[in-house]
Amino acid sequence: MVMLAEALGIGKPPAEVTAESPYTQYFTAMFSEVATAFGHAINVKFDRLEAGFETAPATRDLEIAIGRVAEGTVAGSKYTIKGFVAGHELLSLEVHWLVERGLADWPIPADRYQWGVEIEGRPSARMVVDVVPSLGDGGEDYEAGFMATAATAVLAIPGLCAAPPGIFHPPVFAPWTPQVQPPA
Repeated sequence: MVMLAEALGIGKPPAEVTAESPYTQYFTAMFSEVATAFGHAINVKFDRLEAGFETAPATRDLEIAIGRVAEGTVAGSKYTIKGFVAGHELLSLEVHWLVERGLADWPIPADRYQWGVEIEGRPSARMVVDVVPSLGDGGEDYEAGFMATAATAVLAIPGLCAAPPGIFHPPVFAPWTPQVQPPA
């Protein structure tokens, strides 16, 4: 509940949730690290990163687990990080957190979590990944986004333990395991 109300500003007046807010600065720094790690993974050093932040107001009164979110108060936030190389935008990262679907024409995930990737090139590609507990009916009920986050950390442990001292840069931000060398 603290995450929604304090860190994301859900239910607060929009004037209280700005790019200068401490939590907004924290998340902006964290997503900048994600962009930098992406650049490292593809052997690119960004000349500069540009950050953006905006909120979207609730279009109606909402009752959610942390209580009432009044119409006009913050119901969602969007963080953007853009990475530039030689004056051209190479990366655009957007993170949306919301408690009302369809805010500000932002993407509407099929369930609670969605990741989208767009690559402009020849050919271009677009991929949307909806993260759900199960593709079938019934089964175990859990927070798929939390499980995916935890899996990334847990699966990285063996590689981190085997790595030489220093800063470790995983090749991707996803459930990761080191490359296994085939037997000789």
